[in-house]
Amino acid sequence: SAHVLGLDTARFNSCLDSGEQGPTIEKDIAQGLHLGLAGTPGIFINDYFLSGVVPYDTLREIVGQQLASAKSLN
Repeated sequence: SAHVLGLDTARFNSCLDSGEQGPTIEKDIAQGLHLGLAGTPGIFINDYFLSGVVPYDTLREIVGQQLASAKSLN
């Protein structure tokens, strides 16, 4: 909750209730859906798209492959 995060709860609730940021949020959601993002987390590592929770070892392996690939191009 906003309180647990240490936010100004009155200000947070006022912002939330006003709907002022609704169009910005809808735009971001539409952009994410256009990119194939259906939820969080979503991670892009160059041409690799990983959706959902990904084990650390998998992330490390893909990043290592990408770094090795970049070094071989130089």
